Amino acid sequence: MDLLFITPSDKVGGGNRVMFEIAARLAKRHRVTCAFPRSPAQPKYVIDPHIRIVPLGLALRHRLSVILNLIFLLRWLRTHARKYQALVSTGQITGVLLPLIKHPRLFNFIQTDEYAIFEQGHLQGLPVLYRIYTRLMDRSLKDPGIRFLFNSSYTYRIFTAIRPRRLVARTIIHPGIDLAVFNPDG
Repeated sequence: MDLLFITPSDKVGGGNRVMFEIAARLAKRHRVTCAFPRSPAQPKYVIDPHIRIVPLGLALRHRLSVILNLIFLLRWLRTHARKYQALVSTGQITGVLLPLIKHPRLFNFIQTDEYAIFEQGHLQGLPVLYRIYTRLMDRSLKDPGIRFLFNSSYTYRIFTAIRPRRLVARTIIHPGIDLAVFNPDG
């Protein structure tokens, strides 16, 4: 099976790293590709060599390069998405692209409150960008063609409490720890 993971970047960050860890586990049995907007920073962890990585856009250190590189990512996704049996995006940033991609198996992996993460961080003090983001995120979270995966029961409860009218299956994928690497006897 060919799987595509869509992440905001390959930089250190809890959500990004979880996506690469899940992709690495699946790469043992499937062909896995991770696509993301290019950033000038290099990852501070090793990406499994079985994962094909596709950084898209320009390696610039300008705030607007993030938006430009998301456009590069979206263009690539619209051209290449059909080559994959399933697409899995992490919610923040790349999750807003899912309604713009035509594919029968779209998954949004929710790891946190998709609104609060930007309300409290990256878009704090930028009300126009935050409004644009929330409108795009609203569309993504309401799209009936997008299925949801959650990293914990807590995240699922928060998600369904905020969106009580949307019936969402409780599909939990615990990131976990690779016991072959982290073990008390090793």
